[in-house]
Amino acid sequence: MTERDLENIITAYDEGSFKKAAEKLFLTQPALSQSIRKLEGLLGEKLFICRGNRVEPTELCRNIVESGRPVYHQWLEFRKKTASLINTSKKTVTVVSNEAILTSILFPAIGRFKLSHNDIQFQILERKTTEAEAELALGKADLGLFALRLNDSRVTSVPILPTEYFLAVPDSHPYAAAHPFPGLCEAEYADLKGFSASEFVIPRESSRSHAEQMRIFEEAGFMPRSGIITATVNTLISYVQSGLYCALIKSCYASNYVSLPGISYYRLDLPTAKGFIYACRPAAVPFSSVVEELLNEIRQDKPKGENHGREILSPDL
Repeated sequence: MTERDLENIITAYDEGSFKKAAEKLFLTQPALSQSIRKLEGLLGEKLFICRGNRVEPTELCRNIVESGRPVYHQWLEFRKKTASLINTSKKTVTVVSNEAILTSILFPAIGRFKLSHNDIQFQILERKTTEAEAELALGKADLGLFALRLNDSRVTSVPILPTEYFLAVPDSHPYAAAHPFPGLCEAEYADLKGFSASEFVIPRESSRSHAEQMRIFEEAGFMPRSGIITATVNTLISYVQSGLYCALIKSCYASNYVSLPGISYYRLDLPTAKGFIYACRPAAVPFSSVVEELLNEIRQDKPKGENHGREILSPDL
Protein backbone atom coordinates (compact mmCIF):
# COMPACT_ATOMS: atom_id res chain seq x y z
CA MET A 1 0.00 0.00 0.00
CA THR A 2 1.40 3.38 -1.02
CA GLU A 3 0.99 6.73 0.74
CA ARG A 4 -1.42 7.70 -2.05
CA ASP A 5 -3.57 4.61 -1.32
CA LEU A 6 -3.59 5.52 2.36
CA GLU A 7 -4.56 9.13 1.57
CA ASN A 8 -7.44 7.92 -0.63
CA ILE A 9 -8.75 5.55 2.05
CA ILE A 10 -8.54 8.08 4.89
CA THR A 11 -10.18 10.83 2.84
CA ALA A 12 -13.05 8.56 1.71
CA TYR A 13 -13.45 7.38 5.32
CA ASP A 14 -13.60 10.95 6.65
CA GLU A 15 -15.92 12.26 3.93
CA GLY A 16 -18.21 9.21 3.83
CA SER A 17 -18.54 9.65 0.07
CA PHE A 18 -16.34 8.85 -2.93
CA LYS A 19 -17.67 11.96 -4.66
CA LYS A 20 -16.74 14.35 -1.84
CA ALA A 21 -13.41 12.60 -1.30
CA ALA A 22 -12.56 12.88 -5.01
CA GLU A 23 -13.29 16.62 -4.97
CA LYS A 24 -11.06 17.08 -1.93
CA LEU A 25 -8.26 15.05 -3.55
CA PHE A 26 -8.70 16.82 -6.94
CA LEU A 27 -9.42 13.48 -8.61
CA THR A 28 -12.32 12.28 -10.70
CA GLN A 29 -14.76 10.05 -8.85
CA PRO A 30 -14.19 7.12 -11.26
CA ALA A 31 -10.42 7.40 -10.75
CA LEU A 32 -10.78 7.29 -6.96
CA SER A 33 -13.26 4.41 -7.08
CA GLN A 34 -11.01 2.43 -9.42
CA SER A 35 -8.00 3.00 -7.17
CA ILE A 36 -9.84 1.75 -4.09
CA ARG A 37 -11.37 -1.23 -5.92
CA LYS A 38 -7.92 -2.20 -7.20
CA LEU A 39 -6.56 -2.10 -3.67
CA GLU A 40 -9.51 -4.19 -2.45
CA GLY A 41 -8.60 -6.75 -5.10
CA LEU A 42 -5.04 -6.93 -3.79
CA LEU A 43 -6.23 -7.22 -0.18
CA GLY A 44 -8.92 -9.75 -1.06
CA GLU A 45 -11.46 -7.95 1.09
CA LYS A 46 -13.83 -4.97 0.83
CA LEU A 47 -12.88 -1.61 2.33
CA PHE A 48 -16.16 0.22 1.69
CA ILE A 49 -19.80 -0.78 1.17
CA CYS A 50 -21.81 1.55 -1.07
CA ARG A 51 -25.10 2.80 0.40
CA GLY A 52 -26.60 5.02 -2.30
CA ASN A 53 -24.45 8.15 -2.51
CA ARG A 54 -22.64 7.27 0.73
CA VAL A 55 -19.95 4.70 1.51
CA GLU A 56 -19.74 2.73 4.73
CA PRO A 57 -16.31 1.53 5.94
CA THR A 58 -15.77 -2.13 6.75
CA GLU A 59 -13.99 -3.31 9.89
CA LEU A 60 -10.79 -3.75 7.88
CA CYS A 61 -11.07 -0.17 6.65
CA ARG A 62 -11.54 1.17 10.19
CA ASN A 63 -8.45 -0.72 11.37
CA ILE A 64 -6.37 0.60 8.46
CA VAL A 65 -7.48 4.18 9.10
CA GLU A 66 -6.84 3.93 12.85
CA SER A 67 -3.31 2.55 12.45
CA GLY A 68 -2.46 4.44 9.26
CA ARG A 69 -3.54 7.97 10.18
CA PRO A 70 -0.37 8.74 12.23
CA VAL A 71 1.78 7.43 9.37
CA TYR A 72 -0.18 9.56 6.90
CA HIS A 73 0.33 12.71 8.98
CA GLN A 74 4.07 11.96 9.18
CA TRP A 75 4.15 11.63 5.40
CA LEU A 76 2.35 14.96 4.96
CA GLU A 77 4.88 16.63 7.26
CA PHE A 78 7.78 15.06 5.36
CA ARG A 79 6.29 16.19 2.03
CA LYS A 80 5.86 19.72 3.39
CA LYS A 81 9.49 19.85 4.58
CA THR A 82 10.73 18.51 1.23
CA ALA A 83 8.77 21.18 -0.64
CA SER A 84 10.20 23.82 1.70
CA LEU A 85 13.76 22.66 0.95
CA ILE A 86 13.09 22.88 -2.78
CA ASN A 87 11.55 26.31 -2.32
CA THR A 88 14.49 27.80 -0.41
CA SER A 89 16.83 27.36 -3.36
CA LYS A 90 14.34 28.03 -6.18
CA LYS A 91 13.30 31.59 -6.99
CA THR A 92 12.35 31.04 -10.64
CA VAL A 93 9.37 28.93 -11.70
CA THR A 94 9.01 27.76 -15.30
CA VAL A 95 5.44 27.25 -16.47
CA VAL A 96 4.32 25.83 -19.84
CA SER A 97 0.80 26.05 -21.25
CA ASN A 98 -1.19 26.85 -24.38
CA GLU A 99 -2.35 30.33 -25.32
CA ALA A 100 -5.99 30.00 -24.25
CA ILE A 101 -5.18 28.90 -20.69
CA LEU A 102 -2.25 31.31 -20.41
CA THR A 103 -4.37 34.36 -21.15
CA SER A 104 -7.57 33.37 -19.36
CA ILE A 105 -6.31 31.57 -16.25
CA LEU A 106 -2.56 31.63 -15.71
CA PHE A 107 -1.74 35.31 -16.31
CA PRO A 108 -4.45 36.61 -13.93
CA ALA A 109 -3.43 34.09 -11.24
CA ILE A 110 0.26 35.04 -11.53
CA GLY A 111 -0.69 38.72 -11.36
CA ARG A 112 -2.45 38.15 -8.03
CA PHE A 113 0.34 35.84 -6.82
CA LYS A 114 3.03 38.48 -7.47
CA LEU A 115 1.30 40.93 -5.15
CA SER A 116 2.49 38.88 -2.18
CA HIS A 117 5.50 37.10 -3.79
CA ASN A 118 7.29 39.78 -5.76
CA ASP A 119 10.64 38.00 -5.25
CA ILE A 120 9.54 35.00 -7.35
CA GLN A 121 10.28 35.18 -11.07
CA PHE A 122 8.17 33.29 -13.60
CA GLN A 123 9.32 32.02 -16.96
CA ILE A 124 6.11 31.57 -18.97
CA LEU A 125 6.39 29.47 -22.13
CA GLU A 126 3.61 28.99 -24.68
CA ARG A 127 3.81 25.42 -25.93
CA LYS A 128 1.79 22.85 -27.82
CA THR A 129 0.78 19.95 -25.58
CA THR A 130 3.30 17.50 -27.09
CA GLU A 131 6.14 19.99 -26.71
CA ALA A 132 5.20 20.77 -23.12
CA GLU A 133 4.94 17.09 -22.27
CA ALA A 134 8.52 16.53 -23.43
CA GLU A 135 9.84 19.52 -21.46
CA LEU A 136 8.06 18.42 -18.28
CA ALA A 137 9.30 14.83 -18.69
CA LEU A 138 12.89 16.09 -19.00
CA GLY A 139 12.50 18.35 -15.97
CA LYS A 140 12.87 21.56 -18.00
CA ALA A 141 9.61 22.98 -16.60
CA ASP A 142 8.12 22.99 -13.10
CA LEU A 143 4.47 23.23 -14.02
CA GLY A 144 2.20 22.73 -17.01
CA LEU A 145 -1.46 23.70 -17.29
CA PHE A 146 -3.59 21.99 -19.96
CA ALA A 147 -7.10 20.84 -20.82
CA LEU A 148 -5.74 17.35 -21.45
CA ARG A 149 -4.23 14.76 -19.15
CA LEU A 150 -0.65 14.19 -20.34
CA ASN A 151 0.19 10.58 -21.23
CA ASP A 152 3.93 10.35 -20.51
CA SER A 153 4.59 8.15 -17.45
CA ARG A 154 7.29 10.63 -16.39
CA VAL A 155 4.65 13.36 -15.98
CA THR A 156 1.92 13.53 -13.34
CA SER A 157 -1.38 15.23 -14.26
CA VAL A 158 -3.67 16.45 -11.47
CA PRO A 159 -7.21 17.80 -12.10
CA ILE A 160 -6.98 21.37 -10.86
CA LEU A 161 -9.85 23.39 -12.33
CA PRO A 162 -13.21 22.34 -13.75
CA THR A 163 -13.92 24.01 -17.07
CA GLU A 164 -17.20 23.99 -18.97
CA TYR A 165 -18.97 25.30 -22.00
CA PHE A 166 -20.88 28.53 -21.60
CA LEU A 167 -23.87 29.63 -23.57
CA ALA A 168 -23.37 33.06 -25.17
CA VAL A 169 -26.55 34.85 -26.20
CA PRO A 170 -27.17 38.37 -27.55
CA ASP A 171 -28.40 40.81 -24.92
CA SER A 172 -31.46 41.25 -27.14
CA HIS A 173 -32.38 37.57 -26.67
CA PRO A 174 -35.38 36.99 -24.35
CA TYR A 175 -33.33 34.66 -22.15
CA ALA A 176 -30.77 37.39 -21.49
CA ALA A 177 -33.49 39.79 -20.38
CA ALA A 178 -35.00 37.21 -18.04
CA HIS A 179 -31.69 36.20 -16.41
CA PRO A 180 -29.21 39.09 -16.12
CA PHE A 181 -25.62 37.86 -16.04
CA PRO A 182 -23.98 38.57 -12.64
CA GLY A 183 -20.42 37.38 -13.33
CA LEU A 184 -18.55 34.48 -14.90
CA CYS A 185 -18.14 32.27 -11.81
CA GLU A 186 -21.70 32.93 -10.61
CA ALA A 187 -23.41 32.52 -13.99
CA GLU A 188 -26.84 30.97 -13.82
CA TYR A 189 -27.21 27.57 -15.42
CA ALA A 190 -29.02 27.37 -18.73
CA ASP A 191 -31.02 24.49 -20.20
CA LEU A 192 -30.44 24.35 -23.96
CA LYS A 193 -33.93 22.94 -24.54
CA GLY A 194 -35.22 26.49 -24.19
CA PHE A 195 -33.20 27.53 -27.26
CA SER A 196 -34.57 25.09 -29.84
CA ALA A 197 -35.94 27.93 -31.94
CA SER A 198 -32.66 29.90 -31.92
CA GLU A 199 -29.89 29.96 -34.48
CA PHE A 200 -26.37 29.13 -33.34
CA VAL A 201 -22.91 29.97 -34.62
CA ILE A 202 -20.92 26.73 -34.73
CA PRO A 203 -17.17 26.08 -35.25
CA ARG A 204 -16.05 24.90 -38.65
CA GLU A 205 -16.47 21.16 -39.29
CA SER A 206 -12.71 20.53 -39.45
CA SER A 207 -12.36 21.54 -35.81
CA ARG A 208 -12.57 18.79 -33.19
CA SER A 209 -14.79 20.93 -30.98
CA HIS A 210 -17.49 20.97 -33.68
CA ALA A 211 -18.24 17.32 -32.92
CA GLU A 212 -18.16 18.14 -29.21
CA GLN A 213 -20.76 20.84 -29.63
CA MET A 214 -22.95 18.56 -31.74
CA ARG A 215 -22.99 16.03 -28.88
CA ILE A 216 -24.12 18.77 -26.50
CA PHE A 217 -26.98 19.78 -28.80
CA GLU A 218 -27.93 16.12 -29.20
CA GLU A 219 -28.06 15.72 -25.43
CA ALA A 220 -30.29 18.78 -25.22
CA GLY A 221 -32.70 17.08 -27.61
CA PHE A 222 -32.52 19.36 -30.64
CA MET A 223 -30.31 20.37 -33.54
CA PRO A 224 -30.00 24.15 -33.98
CA ARG A 225 -30.64 26.04 -37.18
CA SER A 226 -27.00 26.93 -37.81
CA GLY A 227 -26.83 29.95 -40.08
CA ILE A 228 -23.08 30.53 -39.71
CA ILE A 229 -20.16 28.11 -39.37
CA THR A 230 -16.99 29.90 -38.27
CA ALA A 231 -13.43 28.95 -37.35
CA THR A 232 -12.34 31.63 -34.87
CA VAL A 233 -13.72 32.78 -31.53
CA ASN A 234 -13.46 36.45 -32.55
CA THR A 235 -15.68 35.88 -35.58
CA LEU A 236 -18.06 33.75 -33.54
CA ILE A 237 -18.38 36.48 -30.90
CA SER A 238 -19.02 39.15 -33.53
CA TYR A 239 -22.04 37.22 -34.79
CA VAL A 240 -23.42 36.92 -31.25
CA GLN A 241 -22.94 40.67 -30.79
CA SER A 242 -24.91 41.23 -33.97
CA GLY A 243 -27.98 40.05 -32.07
CA LEU A 244 -28.85 37.29 -34.53
CA TYR A 245 -27.08 34.18 -33.18
CA CYS A 246 -26.29 32.23 -30.01
CA ALA A 247 -23.11 30.20 -29.47
CA LEU A 248 -21.32 27.75 -27.18
CA ILE A 249 -18.03 29.10 -25.78
CA LYS A 250 -15.55 27.18 -23.62
CA SER A 251 -14.99 28.90 -20.30
CA CYS A 252 -11.31 29.56 -21.00
CA TYR A 253 -12.45 31.79 -23.88
CA ALA A 254 -15.53 33.19 -22.16
CA SER A 255 -13.39 34.79 -19.46
CA ASN A 256 -11.61 36.79 -22.19
CA TYR A 257 -14.83 38.11 -23.70
CA VAL A 258 -17.11 38.43 -20.69
CA SER A 259 -16.74 42.21 -20.48
CA LEU A 260 -17.77 42.82 -24.09
CA PRO A 261 -21.10 44.64 -24.49
CA GLY A 262 -24.04 42.96 -26.13
CA ILE A 263 -23.44 39.41 -24.80
CA SER A 264 -24.72 37.46 -21.80
CA TYR A 265 -23.19 34.16 -20.65
CA TYR A 266 -24.75 31.15 -18.94
CA ARG A 267 -23.15 27.93 -17.74
CA LEU A 268 -24.64 24.81 -19.33
CA ASP A 269 -26.17 22.31 -16.95
CA LEU A 270 -25.20 19.29 -19.08
CA PRO A 271 -22.76 16.45 -18.21
CA THR A 272 -21.33 16.50 -21.75
CA ALA A 273 -20.21 20.09 -21.26
CA LYS A 274 -18.01 19.37 -18.24
CA GLY A 275 -14.35 18.50 -17.83
CA PHE A 276 -11.04 19.41 -16.19
CA ILE A 277 -7.98 21.56 -16.65
CA TYR A 278 -4.92 19.66 -15.43
CA ALA A 279 -1.85 20.82 -13.57
CA CYS A 280 1.13 18.76 -14.80
CA ARG A 281 4.58 18.25 -13.30
CA PRO A 282 7.56 15.87 -13.65
CA ALA A 283 6.58 12.66 -11.83
CA ALA A 284 9.94 12.41 -10.05
CA VAL A 285 9.78 15.93 -8.57
CA PRO A 286 7.09 17.11 -6.11
CA PHE A 287 5.55 20.55 -6.49
CA SER A 288 7.60 23.13 -4.62
CA SER A 289 5.74 25.20 -2.04
CA VAL A 290 5.87 28.14 -4.47
CA VAL A 291 4.09 26.13 -7.16
CA GLU A 292 1.60 24.79 -4.61
CA GLU A 293 0.76 28.36 -3.60
CA LEU A 294 0.33 29.34 -7.25
CA LEU A 295 -2.03 26.40 -7.80
CA ASN A 296 -4.04 27.48 -4.76
CA GLU A 297 -4.31 30.93 -6.35
CA ILE A 298 -5.56 29.34 -9.59
CA ARG A 299 -8.12 27.31 -7.64
CA GLN A 300 -9.67 30.55 -6.40
CA ASP A 301 -11.25 30.84 -9.87
CA LYS A 302 -12.89 27.41 -9.60
CA PRO A 303 -16.42 27.71 -11.04
CA LYS A 304 -19.34 26.82 -8.82
CA GLY A 305 -21.35 23.68 -9.48
CA GLU A 306 -20.53 20.01 -9.54
CA ASN A 307 -18.39 18.41 -12.21
CA HIS A 308 -19.08 15.02 -13.71
CA GLY A 309 -15.51 13.77 -14.06
CA ARG A 310 -15.55 13.89 -17.86
CA GLU A 311 -12.39 14.84 -19.73
CA ILE A 312 -12.59 17.40 -22.50
CA LEU A 313 -10.66 17.82 -25.71
CA SER A 314 -8.27 20.66 -26.43
CA PRO A 315 -9.99 24.05 -25.91
CA ASP A 316 -9.14 25.13 -29.47
CA LEU A 317 -12.23 26.25 -31.38
